[in-house]
Amino acid sequence: MSHQENATLPDAPPVETDDRMARQIALETEMTSAGIARTQAAVANAKAERREAGTPAGQRMLEAAVEPTRRAIEAYLEDARSGRPGPAAVASGLLEGLDPNVIAYITARVILDRITGANQLQTCAIFLASCVEDEARFQAVKSLPIVTPFSRPIPTPLGGPEWAYPRSA
Repeated sequence: MSHQENATLPDAPPVETDDRMARQIALETEMTSAGIARTQAAVANAKAERREAGTPAGQRMLEAAVEPTRRAIEAYLEDARSGRPGPAAVASGLLEGLDPNVIAYITARVILDRITGANQLQTCAIFLASCVEDEARFQAVKSLPIVTPFSRPIPTPLGGPEWAYPRSA
């Protein structure tokens, strides 16, 4: 007797196996279709809310766009610092003190969020300027000292620093 003759396989009804396989294929097809529909709905929602940079494709484009944009901003600022007169020198003063990486990220994100809408270039430029202004304000506020009632000198009865809350008349 050969080895193959001794090997016995359990006899499974072929109809049941076929039914299970067909059911599994149907479930996988259904799950794949549901995943595609969910992704398409998320992308459509992001487009409607102007958040395209948050989609998977937008994230890849955002990552690819930040570095070249940063280099272009740094070149622009360096050119403006060279001393040549012109509008570039005036506009660059507004970007001084801001991190070029942050400005590049904001620029790429605004452009990607507005890329498929019916926006004019001027509308995008105004929104970008508004976002950069917001960043400048955030940085200015961030650099301020935190002042709380507890960060001021506490009045002491033993002749310590004079301090009192302002009183209204």
